[in-house]
Amino acid sequence: MRRYTGQAATAWAMGLIVAGFVTIAMGWRGAAATLFVPTQVAFAVSGGIAGLTMIGAGCAILTTQLDRLLAADASHDLDGVLERTAAAVAELTAPRSGP
Repeated sequence: MRRYTGQAATAWAMGLIVAGFVTIAMGWRGAAATLFVPTQVAFAVSGGIAGLTMIGAGCAILTTQLDRLLAADASHDLDGVLERTAAAVAELTAPRSGP
């Protein structure tokens, strides 16, 4: 059985998180570049909400990937236990040729 890695989704999630922080920084920079308060609020709110949304989505994807990875590891371990158990049962129930 092939082990689950989920590297592409993890890379997308990390990209979303980084993009979220960049968006927050761009909103901050836009707010700092003007003295007109309504424009500052617009920059801060739009950059902040969009950035937090991206960060939240990235964290949700990472959490899902971690759950999948842990489930795949548990399934892989269980498959190994079942194979060893089947081999032990086959050995115990095999006819013996002896005296």
